[in-house]
Amino acid sequence: MKNFFYILISIFLTITIISCDSNSDEKSSSTEKKVKEISVHNEVEGTYDSKKNRPTFSSIANSYTTNLIPDTEQISINQITISNKLDCNSENTNLCDELLAFFKNANEFNFLANEEFGKVVEGKKNVYIIKGNFSGGDKKVNATLFYSVHENYFKGDIIIDTPSEFNSTKDRSISISVKGKK
Repeated sequence: MKNFFYILISIFLTITIISCDSNSDEKSSSTEKKVKEISVHNEVEGTYDSKKNRPTFSSIANSYTTNLIPDTEQISINQITISNKLDCNSENTNLCDELLAFFKNANEFNFLANEEFGKVVEGKKNVYIIKGNFSGGDKKVNATLFYSVHENYFKGDIIIDTPSEFNSTKDRSISISVKGKK
């Protein structure tokens, strides 16, 4: 009788465990489907974020000019004016001082595109690139702007070629995160 009782308990426990395990699988697979749906719907396409490198500087554009790219509804940014208030990240204070000294403490900085229209960055939707120059005072260096535009604002990075006179970095480029709103 004892053995019969143990067998019944074993069968009951086995059925309960299998039942719970299959319910668990159903719940986890439905949860996975929901997560996939949520991540697809929450994905924001066309937002430029510099994930590779932390920008040396960040700033807000005082003004910027745009140009409508033909046959599209997309906007090209052709000129950006930034005040001399560049916020420097604390990891690069020597580089920040050197950049400001290089531009002789200019009152404002400008990015001026060499091209009429930005081009789509390969593999990114609504992220554009345009080449130009970055200047402050009487100094000018080559630069590239990566950006995205949404309705009445933009955000991006101005990547400037590091001047050969710089001693505080071996990096070939310096990044300035910039955003603006009209």
